[in-house]
Amino acid sequence: MPIKFSLWIDAKVDAVKPFVYNEDLEIRVYDAKSLATILHKSVFGRGPKNYRIYGKCISLIFRLKRPRQPTL
Repeated sequence: MPIKFSLWIDAKVDAVKPFVYNEDLEIRVYDAKSLATILHKSVFGRGPKNYRIYGKCISLIFRLKRPRQPTL
């Protein structure tokens, strides 16, 4: 499940560095039905579960394990 996003600061606040480059972030993906359930955590790095920053885009690709639905 690829997720790509960017974090920006309003140019009125900081016109010089509007893109947020932060290697200290922890990205969490929650279950929409139960916001208390974390499906995935990611930190900055090179590992398969980590996010990367390319240019002005934060890229996170991970394999989300979902329970199998019975086939009818």
